[in-house]
Amino acid sequence: MNMDRETVFEKLVDIIRFTDESLLRRFPVIDESTRILEDLGFTSIAMLYMSVSIEEMFSIRLDDVNIWDLHTLGDTIDMILGKLKLTR
Repeated sequence: MNMDRETVFEKLVDIIRFTDESLLRRFPVIDESTRILEDLGFTSIAMLYMSVSIEEMFSIRLDDVNIWDLHTLGDTIDMILGKLKLTR
């Protein structure tokens, strides 16, 4: 699957929207520097949902990823793009 950074970001925002729809109303400006825990207030359940959703949406496995090391959306995009390069 060949995706650019912007497409991955848009799909990640979709995942956030489905995780907690109110987040996008409370935080109308979300960018790569947005912190997942501190800014969005994700709980452990939300982090789990996000990781499962990422696996499904991008057809990748996160077995070797510590989801808690993904501090910002930019970190998450970097991880996804890295995984996508490995699956080509």
